[in-house]
Amino acid sequence: MPAASKENYIAVRDAVIKSLPAPELVGGKRRSPLAVGIYSGIDGNAVSKKIISQLAASGKLKIEEFSSLKKEDLFQYDVVVLSDVSRLSKTDAGKSDNNIKETDFVTNILEFVDSGRGLVLGCNCLGSRIWGKSNLFPEFIKDITERKGKNRLTKEGAPNRITEGLPPLFEWGKEDFFTFRTGTTATPLIAASDKKTVLAASRYPRGRVVASGLSFAESADPGMTGYKKSLLENSILWAGSGDLYKTDPAVTRMGLLAAVRRAEAADAKEDLDKYIRLPKPRFDEKIMFSHIYRMKTGEHLRKLAENVKDMGFDGLIVNSVLKKTSYPSKYYDKNAMISSIDQLDVLVRECRKLGLKCGFTFSLFMPCAGSPAPADFPHNIPKEDYLAGKKLWPKDYWLCPDYPGIQERGLKVVREQIEKYHPDYMYIDFIRYCDDYASSCYCEYSRARKKEFAAANPNMKPEDIDAAFAEKTLTEYAGKFHRLCKELGPDIKTILYTMTPNESDDKWLFKYPVDWHTKYVSRSLEGMWKPMDTVEKYTIRFSELNRKMNPVADSEFLAMIAGKHGFPGESCKPPERLESEIKLLSAALDKIHVKKRLFLFYEYMHLVDPGTYELRDDYKEMFSRLLK
Repeated sequence: MPAASKENYIAVRDAVIKSLPAPELVGGKRRSPLAVGIYSGIDGNAVSKKIISQLAASGKLKIEEFSSLKKEDLFQYDVVVLSDVSRLSKTDAGKSDNNIKETDFVTNILEFVDSGRGLVLGCNCLGSRIWGKSNLFPEFIKDITERKGKNRLTKEGAPNRITEGLPPLFEWGKEDFFTFRTGTTATPLIAASDKKTVLAASRYPRGRVVASGLSFAESADPGMTGYKKSLLENSILWAGSGDLYKTDPAVTRMGLLAAVRRAEAADAKEDLDKYIRLPKPRFDEKIMFSHIYRMKTGEHLRKLAENVKDMGFDGLIVNSVLKKTSYPSKYYDKNAMISSIDQLDVLVRECRKLGLKCGFTFSLFMPCAGSPAPADFPHNIPKEDYLAGKKLWPKDYWLCPDYPGIQERGLKVVREQIEKYHPDYMYIDFIRYCDDYASSCYCEYSRARKKEFAAANPNMKPEDIDAAFAEKTLTEYAGKFHRLCKELGPDIKTILYTMTPNESDDKWLFKYPVDWHTKYVSRSLEGMWKPMDTVEKYTIRFSELNRKMNPVADSEFLAMIAGKHGFPGESCKPPERLESEIKLLSAALDKIHVKKRLFLFYEYMHLVDPGTYELRDDYKEMFSRLLK
């Protein structure tokens, strides 16, 4: 942007800010004791229980754990501690597969701080480390470095309430910690022996933030527990000592949020500059995924196959049973069909003409619209619904994955499709419960089976029964699916999708016996997917887990890159972003030993003009140049 344009933009922005109502001062004295919320994500809050009890006993703070970053929940507190949270809680992360949008915690937290409240960031919440979502507070993002082993820490600068009571020089045990370089608005308060900042504080026009590279987790060293307790208590008291304001959200958007977005744009440019220059990608098999709900004529399907081939892909996977059916099935009512034609028959013939492989994806535990499930098929009842006494669910609610009749119908559908169309891929979606993998079902049938399972495993803790039963039941079903496919077509590649990431990844999800496990290694430009390095990180991690756990010989991890998340109104990533991600995926495969270099793109409909459904030229050119 030319200098003159920048000056005009700044002048316009400043004029807008001046026209907004001035923040209204709410508060004289704060509540006593201060109300403090310690955020607990999927992996807990990582603040020592001992420290929490000590802080509560002091009488200065009223502390509780919470797991929702919605605005109404945040604003219950004077100060919030986000400490070592590796992932959002389920409430905030949303459910991408059920199209439930995640909490917009960036905006909520910024409004929280802009109201005069306080925030304490733990070591895994600095800069873009805050779940990979955003450079939430740019003054703490530079040169974040993990440090190992003992280190002597020193207090820096003028006396400050946060470091009050600490000796000028103290040992930081054997625990790892992080150092970072601060921006101009942050004050360094503790440094490592090489003078790099370990803890800093920033005072805003309204609100205060403390950033700590030190963990507040449990420590075996009593001396360190004392340091941690003192630092956390002092940080909370300092962060919660400012005035409270009632602000217009527009003020936050024009001020704090604008700084965040500028930092994000700089990071995005840095990513593109780094990865767009990587060599042309190399893959042994490239597969396109496409929903075909809107492709109701043979011409639509013919064009789909032609475009996929022209872009350089080797195979195409489409939905066969996913809320609707793409073909006339003996096991679903004809009212469930997307079109009056047999879409799978047309598509398979078009793919065969072009030399394209073809396969199908299906979700067998979702009832199809227009085709009611048999009356004896129980719904998948989540634990919280069961405990709350809920009796009724909508007709399209998930069916119980544990129930033999439901499992058997699914395998019959698999057999029907293989015998009728002879596909190259069979891709099963959602071998899980409606809310997760380890949650289990609480319908009458599942409760009875779990009671039997618990009796057969008397040494298992009651709280572990759900997850252990889920692992056994779902893994056995995946095995039946894989064996049936191989019996009917030995060359068929079985593919199974599981959500990314999931708390059961390291425990058992990759024990599902299939040829190719697939997960997203990149999805949207929101949430944890914003940094491009998820492509490399997840590809390497999931390839290793698949190699370690999957019992199928010569199995591989099939990395999936998406054009977007799929929320209404969301735009597909631009071609240069997708090009960089695909090149980075290829570079990641160079770093690990794989017998077959695989790539799946989700999905074709992200690449079309939303008005005409015609494939956009810029995406077609990019894929053709990279993949041919």
